[in-house]
Amino acid sequence: MSEVFSPGDKVVHKRLGGGYIRSVTKKEIDGEEINCLEIDFILSDMRAYVPLSQTGLEGLRKPISSEEIDEMRGTLLAPATELEGDWKNRAKYLRDKLCQGNPYQIAEIIRDLYPGAILDKLTATEKSILERAKHLLASEVSLVEGITLDEAVEIIEETVGEKS
Repeated sequence: MSEVFSPGDKVVHKRLGGGYIRSVTKKEIDGEEINCLEIDFILSDMRAYVPLSQTGLEGLRKPISSEEIDEMRGTLLAPATELEGDWKNRAKYLRDKLCQGNPYQIAEIIRDLYPGAILDKLTATEKSILERAKHLLASEVSLVEGITLDEAVEIIEETVGEKS
């Protein structure tokens, strides 16, 4: 089922995070004019053009609701799942999960890596994945709650830190 997006809508891209649709515009790509959504993303103050084709819209969705953010808080507060295996397998598993763009799975990544971050036991790759996950989730929280990205990151860190 395809979602309909319009200028002014809040959206979340699974790799670019939360943003606002600025307009529907035409872009020339490989000599062909393609209808695209012009989106201003919160992370990195970036603007991107997402084709309106089914393929282009696959990574785009409406943000979750305030009620779902409350539910996600429960995910962050749940006991961490111990990540087993060598660091390469853990990193692949976490990257694959992160690339799905599911906010609940992103919250699980944060929850599961946070104890290692507190104890300074994460690999550089795991630290990078944790930071990316926090910012992707924060961009969505920022959109939904109408707060800054920094405030959203702080809320996530305080929530996951409550159980530590």
